[in-house]
Amino acid sequence: RLEASSPPPDLKLAAKVAAEIQADAARERKEREYKANRAKEEFRAKVSQVVIHCLNQHYRPDCPRGRIQNSDDFKHLARKLTYAVMEKEMKQGKSSLNLEFTANTR
Repeated sequence: RLEASSPPPDLKLAAKVAAEIQADAARERKEREYKANRAKEEFRAKVSQVVIHCLNQHYRPDCPRGRIQNSDDFKHLARKLTYAVMEKEMKQGKSSLNLEFTANTR
């Protein structure tokens, strides 16, 4: 015999299933965010390598024009240019998972 205060077994099962569905959805969302962040960081690393390679010629002591005087300026320029390239790529409507480093990016 069921008491009036306890919900019927069907409602308990439905609540349990709903909770599992919400937990699965939250897990999937976290996994997608993790993959997107990882892809974005890998793209940023590739862009920064190219930016540093291009800036190195201006950091050398024998650079005749446009010489970068110290490491703080070099780091600031490298960060600024890296994030400018990333922002430009993101503005093209690409999702974080679809970012690719190609010749057009260079």
